[in-house]
Amino acid sequence: MTLDLAGRRALLRDALAGDDPADFSGFAAAVAQAGAEDRAALARTLPPSRLFKAEGPTPRAAFAVAALGRPARKLVELAARLAADYGVPVAVPPALSAKRKGGSALAVALRALEALRPGPTSLALEAAGQAHATLEGGPR
Repeated sequence: MTLDLAGRRALLRDALAGDDPADFSGFAAAVAQAGAEDRAALARTLPPSRLFKAEGPTPRAAFAVAALGRPARKLVELAARLAADYGVPVAVPPALSAKRKGGSALAVALRALEALRPGPTSLALEAAGQAHATLEGGPR
């Protein structure tokens, strides 16, 4: 079944109304088999950056950025944020190395990725504790 733009917008609204930021299935349904024009219209309906700023680096926001936004810049920003949160460095692809100069959001994110050194963060330690508790059969 092929959806028209109104149907895609309705799915997008329903997906936003969901309580689980880890569930991006509604977004996936809204953009499935959508052409460039429909994706651009959906991005105007829900600017991915607005969702990302509201929710942070949730799976739902990351999917919206990748599906509707300017993926290169936004995904680098997402990678920099997650890398800093968890203390895990991410290699900068050579194709992006030249773009690290200047004051753009992409340049700042690339420099942050390059400067990050591995190390435990409070979020990483909390995640490790939860994983250990789960493996031991404790509370989730």
